[in-house]
Amino acid sequence: MEEYAWTVDRIRSREKTAGIAQAIDAALDEMPEDFIIKPYLDANRVEVKRMLLTEYNEAETMAMFKEEGRAEGIKEGIAQGIVKGVAKGRAEGEAMLGDLMRMLISAGRTEDALRASVDYAYRKALYSEFGIA
Repeated sequence: MEEYAWTVDRIRSREKTAGIAQAIDAALDEMPEDFIIKPYLDANRVEVKRMLLTEYNEAETMAMFKEEGRAEGIKEGIAQGIVKGVAKGRAEGEAMLGDLMRMLISAGRTEDALRASVDYAYRKALYSEFGIA
């Protein structure tokens, strides 16, 4: 296991400056002669290289899919949050306006109700006056 870990570590460190295929070749070439796995890897170099390339490509592909999925999830979550937030905000705003109109009309303040229906700043002041939040 230690020899395999050494090999993978060499491949990873070489991959940063060379392509993955060159990194695999370099790691296999640099492998110490006393490694038990060296004769097997040398005898089956083409298959070993193919397997390592597949493994690295799979890992890279999976990481790419994971990142794309994460980005898509964030985008969908934001979109849903905006839609739900807008709908919720609209419903709350309509409820507040309804409460204000009911209170103003009950108090006989129809002129204030008319002005509040078109003047946002005035409406906010009335919300405060009537304790509507």
